[in-house]
Amino acid sequence: CYRRGQAGHWSSQCTRELRCYACNQPGHLARQCTNAEAKAANDAYLQQRETKATAPAAENN
Repeated sequence: CYRRGQAGHWSSQCTRELRCYACNQPGHLARQCTNAEAKAANDAYLQQRETKATAPAAENN
């Protein structure tokens, strides 16, 4: 399960509570976060990560 990082069960069977990556509060995911400041910071991070992932790699000549 990716929530605990342990083998032996699926995330749908996990008893560990969800925790928001944006505000670090339990009970919801970052995309559902109602903390505007935390959500904005998380959205900016995700945009930056996406930009890096889609940027062409520099050639080593």
